[in-house]
Amino acid sequence: MTTVTNFVPSNAIASISLVDAVYEPVPGGKSVADLELKRGVATCNKPYIRSEPDIVSDYIDSDSDEDDFKETIGPEPPARLPSKLPPPGKLHASLRLTRRIASGRAGIVFEAELDEDASSPKLTTASLPRLIVKVCRPTTYYRVSREAFYYEEMESLQGRVIPRYYGLFQTTLEPGVMFRYWKMEKIWGGNDANDSDEEDHSDFPRFLTVLVLEYVSEEFLPVGRKLDDKIIKEIKEMFKELARLGVWQPDIRYANILRVPNAESGKAGQYRWRLVDFDRARKSNMSLERFEIEHDDLLEPLFEWLPRGVIRDPWAC
Repeated sequence: MTTVTNFVPSNAIASISLVDAVYEPVPGGKSVADLELKRGVATCNKPYIRSEPDIVSDYIDSDSDEDDFKETIGPEPPARLPSKLPPPGKLHASLRLTRRIASGRAGIVFEAELDEDASSPKLTTASLPRLIVKVCRPTTYYRVSREAFYYEEMESLQGRVIPRYYGLFQTTLEPGVMFRYWKMEKIWGGNDANDSDEEDHSDFPRFLTVLVLEYVSEEFLPVGRKLDDKIIKEIKEMFKELARLGVWQPDIRYANILRVPNAESGKAGQYRWRLVDFDRARKSNMSLERFEIEHDDLLEPLFEWLPRGVIRDPWAC
């Protein structure tokens, strides 16, 4: 496996353009045009604060000792670690959306190709990994913005536990301009309209939000296979890494745990998987022990769903 160490910093890109991304009205019809987006500021959802009475109510039964649950919470979530990034850059990336990879609650994921000729000279296929662009749905820009917050919050885990992150980019569509990928996906309104219990988006602006991330793979945690104990241990350790930063991830599904092709194993802090989809994540004041209980409660059903039986290692395929 070739290791590339000269990727540009995650804050190096200040703007992007999406090639042929919009229909613009012109006399007698419409024309296809590029769309430029500026780097935006991510927003955080409400923290997941657990009080001691909550812990007692949820976890202590008549046979339990309350002393077992002391020191399970802190006063508030831990602060974000100091960033090790250089000052923000001013580079521009021109991206063409190609294959549609996935579609979920928060948005649609496309593979993206870098147009080197239309991008800043420092941006090349050697200075960036393979990329994906996650596009918000018409009413879920707030979800994609929240997800961006957690990629930024977990800066120290990028490229190890989570994909590398290259920014949140936003723009407001002018009247009469149609974003082609919304139209192609036929996702105006419908089941993916406003589903937030915290904000009213009934009169949402024509606001487009996208994330630019490292492409990992399209191979997620195997379904219908018995996982090796080493894999289970590795995945649980990855969730402990989130916990050390105070990040609680309730959206634990097969498709949110992606395999890293040709990844090495056995080295401390090196994982063969990446965790994705953090629009439902929250900062929390729970202790590491409480985090482990909460995450394991969500992981165990996923592991137990797999039938028993011996198969070869998934990486031997």
